[in-house]
Amino acid sequence: LISGNGLGGIQLAGESGGQNVITANLIGTDVTGNAALPNLTFGIRILNSGNIIGTPEPGHGNVISGNRVNGIEMFSSLVLFSSNNTIQNNNIGVGLDPDIAIPNNAYGIRNVGGSGNTIGGGPADASNIIAWNNLSGIVLLSRTVPDTLEPATGNNMRNNRIFGNNGLGIDIDIDGPTENDTDGSTNGTNRRQNYPEIQSFNAAGHTITLTYRIPTDPDFAGYPIDVDFYIPDDFGQGKFPVHTDTWTEADFPDAKQITFTLSTADHPDYEGRPLTATATDQGGNTSEFAPVENLISASERLTLIHEFPDQFNALGVYGERDIWLVAGNKVAISADAGETWNEVSTPTLDMNYTLSGIHLLDAETAWVYGSGGAVFKTSDGGDNWSLQSTGNISFIRHIYFADDQSGWLVHNNGLVFRSANGGETWDEQTITNGVFYTSVHFLNLDTAWLLGLNNSIGRYLVRRTTDGGETWSDYVFGENVVLTSIHFMDAERGWAAGQAGRLFSTTDGGNSWHQSEPFTTSNLNAVYFGDENSGWLGGRSQELLGTSDGGNSWTTEPTGVLPGGQVLGIQPTGTGFAFALVRVFGQSYLFRFEAGTEVSVPGHTELPAAHRLDQNYPNPFNPTTNIVFELPEASDVRLEVFSIDGRRVTTLLDNRLDAGRHVVPYDASALASGVYLYRITSGTFIQTRKMILIK
Repeated sequence: LISGNGLGGIQLAGESGGQNVITANLIGTDVTGNAALPNLTFGIRILNSGNIIGTPEPGHGNVISGNRVNGIEMFSSLVLFSSNNTIQNNNIGVGLDPDIAIPNNAYGIRNVGGSGNTIGGGPADASNIIAWNNLSGIVLLSRTVPDTLEPATGNNMRNNRIFGNNGLGIDIDIDGPTENDTDGSTNGTNRRQNYPEIQSFNAAGHTITLTYRIPTDPDFAGYPIDVDFYIPDDFGQGKFPVHTDTWTEADFPDAKQITFTLSTADHPDYEGRPLTATATDQGGNTSEFAPVENLISASERLTLIHEFPDQFNALGVYGERDIWLVAGNKVAISADAGETWNEVSTPTLDMNYTLSGIHLLDAETAWVYGSGGAVFKTSDGGDNWSLQSTGNISFIRHIYFADDQSGWLVHNNGLVFRSANGGETWDEQTITNGVFYTSVHFLNLDTAWLLGLNNSIGRYLVRRTTDGGETWSDYVFGENVVLTSIHFMDAERGWAAGQAGRLFSTTDGGNSWHQSEPFTTSNLNAVYFGDENSGWLGGRSQELLGTSDGGNSWTTEPTGVLPGGQVLGIQPTGTGFAFALVRVFGQSYLFRFEAGTEVSVPGHTELPAAHRLDQNYPNPFNPTTNIVFELPEASDVRLEVFSIDGRRVTTLLDNRLDAGRHVVPYDASALASGVYLYRITSGTFIQTRKMILIK
């Protein structure tokens, strides 16, 4: 058992190393082999050559599953060469019971720069099962040496069972499906081996007749080429190897027809699904899987609004018509529910930044933000932008404004700021740092939940305030829980979702949390409930998950797009609908669906339900602070400041105000350090709070 380690499971290194044999281990699972006990990063890291990971003999493979990053990673550099390794008969992303999914959180196998490696590559008993990993099954990259890219070649990846991975089954160069070279050349990673082009297909029971060709000129490849055919999963990954053919120089450049019969004993349920295939030349260069038609159509509950050729990072929605998307320094804006789009750009500055988030207050007012501490505000629908940085260059996780003046900003490094003037200036709040925030939800200006990893204890927590940040309480989750998204429907009912399909719910505002029974192995990136029964989860790009019974059961709602990406966000309209942004292989898709009967949408302006006097901020202060209060209706208001012994220092306000939220700045430059009182009187409502001036 090689699991639960604070770094990785096994590392093989050393210039003169290699020739190690690793068999019959559980790496990243518990002792049963059927539940995760993750290593914090990799299962196995190979930095040298000639190692053997699993052998074809029964019981001599390894279970390499549940690890926080890659199952197996190989890496070559200027002095380290991860080449000529053999990986066979392992379960990677599944348990000892191969029907139990235990995904590695990134790739099943990631090979950077290694050449001459064999993954599977032989008879059936050498086949690896590489399934359900949260990125691609196998990814192959060339390595960069000074001033040049040195291709990784000769990596044989034949006859594995690859399926269910959230990406490609085999991905060469992490650039999505690789098109065949029309000129027949084979340069680059694994010589960019062309896949077999299946031109016709017919299944009569278990007898298959198909026509295929490989557009690789014999002058550029090691002929003959082995062609392996597979029954694919729903998204074109080769789940069951079923037949091998040989493509010779005599076959090029025409197409070749073959007929073969599948084993009825091995594949009794086969019903004529078109096959996929790989090609492997005599140098051991295996291609990606041949593309097949996506066999899963989109759910009728989802409406595709728009397909973008660009990769957007975040979604903002105001009502049913105003939709904003951000990426780089670009903002795409639609004012007609996605029918037409206008692209604008935020300013180009000396600072490097990429926009990754948006808070849309109304159709004209928005804040966009992201890396490098960049914050930009527009008040005219994106025509003009102003920089509103806090001065901290760390990544900004979230921005929330209750109105055009009062708002919050949360950096992912634990820093939290408030603004009382629309973001022109930001005041840092007193809150314990050391937490890497992954998701934030504001119900209103006073009530918020911050979700993140407490680095000092290595566990995720939810941090809550109900008094505008004056005090915070923490709930710490158990070990091996990674959470990435949080949503609250009201002050009591909320949900937190994360990796490996984990979903928690609370009915007491976050004082306690209950974990749902597992219903998916996907990483969950977005969670939203429109009412207590209707909820949606976003994970893999090819599907959303919906519930109509409060999360007791979930249905898969296919998006109809390829795997390999993720659902980045779900944003409600406030009218019972929501939009979801899906990103995969450099493209983005916008969907609309019914989301439940919403009462309100956090962040959209609404009148207060009662009188309220908030704690001033910052507090303590020197010498300026802000006093915030709410009025449920228009009324006469008197706002006064007193010394601690009850003497009135000043009257800040004494006039009639409209209903809503109001912010009154106060400059105490003329006062000495000490404790002061401020009091509001509005009709029969009277409330007093303390504030501390420190000079």
